Parts: sequence; structure tokens; C-alpha cells
Amino acid sequence: MLYSFGHEPVLETGVADRARLAETYIASAEEQTLNGARVALWVMIAGCVACAAAAGIIIGVLPPLVLDGAWSYEAYRGAAMLVVYGTAGGGLAMGGALVLWLVRRAIRLNRTDGCAAARQFLVGVHEHGIAPEVSDALSTGRYPRLSGLLGYASL
Repeated sequence: MLYSFGHEPVLETGVADRARLAETYIASAEEQTLNGARVALWVMIAGCVACAAAAGIIIGVLPPLVLDGAWSYEAYRGAAMLVVYGTAGGGLAMGGALVLWLVRRAIRLNRTDGCAAARQFLVGVHEHGIAPEVSDALSTGRYPRLSGLLGYASL
């Protein structure tokens, strides 16, 4: 988060406005993290289902064709390899699409003014500790996520 992929807005607003922007950004980041974890889980489940289906085809559907004499062993082997290659290619495509989707979402999120505000707060905490005006804004209780983030950063 300390790097916002080239987004450098000029935030000349007050501490409360920047805290509000940072709080909104942190909430969005938490939501996107949960959504990304859900999507990744479903992609893994889909991959397991695809592998189970491929194994079912290779072990259960194709061998009776060879045993009944409808197919030769070479035809069975070719069909089984196509199923394996299709499953591997589909898995690579799903994984690549997932990574691309996650990276695009992270870049878009980190190109917001809220990210820049949170970054300014973090840099200030790392360099000088929590400033009194920031401490006053946090003491209102309206920015629990930002307060927690800066609390961890000041350790």
C-alpha cells in the first residue's frame, strides 16, 4: 500500500477529511480482500471438480470403449491425453485470469485518493510517530480501521 502505482494526488485537505478518505479506502480494501479470497476459493473448487471429472472420463468412460472393441488402445490414449491437456490448459487459463483480475482490482484500489491519504498517515507515523492532530481525530472513534492500522504501524 505504500506505493500507489503512480497515483500522487495533492491532498491539501484537513486531517478529518483525509482520515475519512483513508477509512473508506481501508474498508474497500478489506471488502476486496474478502471478495478475492472467495473467488480464489471457488476457482480452486472448480479446478478440483474439473480434475475429478477428467479422472472420471479417463478411468470410467473411455476404458469400456476399448474393452468393447469400439476403440483401439491408441485411440483411448489419444482421447485421454486430450482430456488431460484440456484440463491442464483450463486450469492455467483460470489461474491466469484470477491473477489478472486480482492485480487489476488492487491497482484500481491503490489509485484512489483514500490510498494516498492512508499512505500519508503511514509515512507520517513511520517518520515522526502519530501527530497530535491525527491523534485528536482518531480519538473521536469515527475512524476505527485507520486507528487500528496506525496503531499497528507505530509498534
